[in-house]
Amino acid sequence: MENPSDESVVATVASWRSSIYILRCRDGSFYTGSTVDLELRLAQHQFGEGGDYTRRRRPLQLVWSSEFSRVDEAFEWERRIHGWSERRSCS
Repeated sequence: MENPSDESVVATVASWRSSIYILRCRDGSFYTGSTVDLELRLAQHQFGEGGDYTRRRRPLQLVWSSEFSRVDEAFEWERRIHGWSERRSCS
């Protein structure tokens, strides 16, 4: 069996369904992320296995999520949301 090419691996990963999400942290701040397994990622955040930012601000509350048919679409929306002000993120 041949090893898959880099292009085929990238194309496969890009075609996975993906979610973006916004968490409200204990201190009232927000955290935005993206993942291919939302349930698992939320559990990781709650158990302190996410990034440093959320680890120090638990407990967390999921306030919004959306699923996309491709990872690159979800990542693009995550980048857009990161550019929003906190006020707009609350809307």
